Amino acid sequence: MKGKVWDKVRRQVKVLFERAGIISCELKYAGCWNANALSFCHRLKRRKITTEEELAFVILGCIPCHQILEAKPAEEMYQIVTEIREARPV
Repeated sequence: MKGKVWDKVRRQVKVLFERAGIISCELKYAGCWNANALSFCHRLKRRKITTEEELAFVILGCIPCHQILEAKPAEEMYQIVTEIREARPV
């Protein structure tokens, strides 16, 4: 699930996030940059993603928060992203 597939999925996800008004970091760890240097955070490590559905299951995070998330164990990362995504009113 690399390159061209992620480019396609990212374009679709970006539109959905903009429509839902999700335009700042959803993690909000200490040192959060809020709405600067944002990227999509997956709940699985990228090397473990095998479907487009899983590739699209993301939250929005600033670089510092994304790095904190990535440093966590895979199970914890999965749980955090899943809980944030499922708690959305959208």
